[in-house]
Amino acid sequence: MSIGTMPNLPRPPKSQSPVRRSVWISISAVVVILVIVVGLFVVGVIHFSQTQGTPGPCNGCGAPPFAIGAPLAGTCPTGDNFTDNGCSAGEYVYTLTIESSVILLDEILFHTSTDSGGSYIATGTSGFSILSLQGVALAQFSGPSGLMSMTSGWSTYSAGSSPSTPLLTTDSLLIDMGTVSPHDQGYLVYANGTGLFAGTTSPLELP
Repeated sequence: MSIGTMPNLPRPPKSQSPVRRSVWISISAVVVILVIVVGLFVVGVIHFSQTQGTPGPCNGCGAPPFAIGAPLAGTCPTGDNFTDNGCSAGEYVYTLTIESSVILLDEILFHTSTDSGGSYIATGTSGFSILSLQGVALAQFSGPSGLMSMTSGWSTYSAGSSPSTPLLTTDSLLIDMGTVSPHDQGYLVYANGTGLFAGTTSPLELP
């Protein structure tokens, strides 16, 4: 349900007393408020459309296997470099929080695309990085010739990280879009699951 779409709420019979009609109207108003609040909460979050069932105890029941927050635009700080920090100084970046995750690093691939569906080609250093809470680049991808689309997993892992390292909600995704401003161009980011997780997230627009 999109924000601004109100549910078709039942109406009380006209024969009801003023007191009952007042209570009914109050309950209806609460329902409308809840719909608006829920809609606001999920804006900017993308989820896997489905997962494949696995034997054994449920892992992550009650939460999507992967959900990501709305992108925050910025510029890579002076002195930073892609290998150590996930972006090159002065380049355009987006930071996205990991809102929910029960997956491993090698179970997700990220992509950016144009509004027409083609892959985004960056100028300058570019790529995706998973950063820890301490700002350490756990895994990184830098595509050939600036291609911002992961087709076969991460290019490199930091010391202590591997394809089987869990992706945590304290981690974040940093996207280095290169030297040309991507702002308000209608570019999109999305992800698809691999391994035990099947599905593709809905595209999320980069502001």
